[in-house]
Amino acid sequence: MADALSLFVLTIIPLGCLWPLVKAFRSPSDYTPLEKVLYAPVYCFGRLLWRIEIVSHAPMNEGKTALGVSGAVLISNHRNSLDPFFLQLACGRRVHWLVAGEFFKNPIFGPVLRTFQAIPTNRSGSDSASVKTAIRLVGEGRLVGMFPEGRINRTKCPILKIRAGAALVAIKANAPLLPCWIEGAPRGWDVWSGWFTAAHIKVFIGHPVCPTHRNGLTPMLLDESTIEPNPQYDTDRFIETAMKQSLTMAGHGDCPVDLARKRLNHTKPIS
Repeated sequence: MADALSLFVLTIIPLGCLWPLVKAFRSPSDYTPLEKVLYAPVYCFGRLLWRIEIVSHAPMNEGKTALGVSGAVLISNHRNSLDPFFLQLACGRRVHWLVAGEFFKNPIFGPVLRTFQAIPTNRSGSDSASVKTAIRLVGEGRLVGMFPEGRINRTKCPILKIRAGAALVAIKANAPLLPCWIEGAPRGWDVWSGWFTAAHIKVFIGHPVCPTHRNGLTPMLLDESTIEPNPQYDTDRFIETAMKQSLTMAGHGDCPVDLARKRLNHTKPIS
């Protein structure tokens, strides 16, 4: 009896671990076979250890977001170095993340980031090349992911001050911002700490906020010669509106949205 039980356990456990891998490979996506191989461990961790739950207000069907928009800029809070993986699992599509350039020089992370077509950026100052790449990809119907906080939030506040770079990319590409929120992500002080921490993570996906939003924003034609914001378009108000939706989805609607840097065209923050 004991031998039969042991055999049963030894059979069921490996099958339970292999099922997420099989599902990941069979699921339709725009990942290459190599990307699926590299992404398989993340998929297993996401389903078995992190128990990711997707709360979507705007389901992505047939490669498109709600309102029939294929290209968008994902924005979300940032609590863990693994946040891009959580959002990638929720989207089921390739997301081109803007990643600090120094990680591309790492012998381990660099090749992986290039394989997943991440966008290297210089966070020490303005980086027109990475912004133009993001604008082009969104304009081609791709998803680009950006964290408006600019760094991992290790405080007790739901969100840090944000920057409007994601809104600039969306307006230049004539595409929406897609508000997201990650709740319950394991916290840690290094890039590896979240990998082996059990959690129940909820990923909220909201409705796209378009440049033609009721706040008076209007589409803006892409001008390849410049990435500077047009003073006629309030990028600050645009990013505030989208981030406020993210906060509200997760039950933090009372939290104010503050910008790290004000501009002359800035209006009163949404509260």
